[in-house]
Amino acid sequence: MIRNLETHDWLMITSIFLMLLLVIMRFFYETRFSKLLSLTNMSAYFIEYKNRKNSFFSLFNALLLLFMLGVFSLFILIMQTYFFKTKLTLINYLNSIEIFSLFVVGRYLIGKILSYIFEVNKIQGILSFVKFTYLSIIALYLLPLSFLYVYGFFNVYFLWFTISVFLIFLLFFYIKILITNQKLIFSNLFYFILYLCALEIVPLIYLYKLMILKV
Repeated sequence: MIRNLETHDWLMITSIFLMLLLVIMRFFYETRFSKLLSLTNMSAYFIEYKNRKNSFFSLFNALLLLFMLGVFSLFILIMQTYFFKTKLTLINYLNSIEIFSLFVVGRYLIGKILSYIFEVNKIQGILSFVKFTYLSIIALYLLPLSFLYVYGFFNVYFLWFTISVFLIFLLFFYIKILITNQKLIFSNLFYFILYLCALEIVPLIYLYKLMILKV
């Protein structure tokens, strides 16, 4: 049991848990995990897995989602510690998990509702799978940078470097989504614009509001 919420004992437990998730995925899904890590083979990864039955709700993706939850929640807490002077404690980390969970669930529900209204379930499923995969990759590279920061190896400049890396990766992957799926997107341009507003811009504003409320 964690002795003191003000100590970094929980950080050690969190890091072990997240690394354990990676080990499990690497051991039981060696081929798929290796393809996911290979940025040069992303097109082949999407072709192979996006059309599989229940591919989005597989055990592999469930483990990835759990991993993403841990990493992005930690990243949210890191930004709160800098911008809102929040303390790096277990309670605040659990609050960050709550924030990110609400963000994910809300975004998923809005996406499903819109896809049923406009009868574009298949398009929404493909876009969700692509976005989920890219965010998983970002989480994989964000984890070591986040832990280097929270363990005090680098100063505030390193935090800005980490944030910049996150934004660059996010922009790069959005461009990749546009290029790879341009035929699908331009044939359903109205839905895609609505998708960007309802599932990208609004949830980010909602996430920011939650971060402020939890400070």
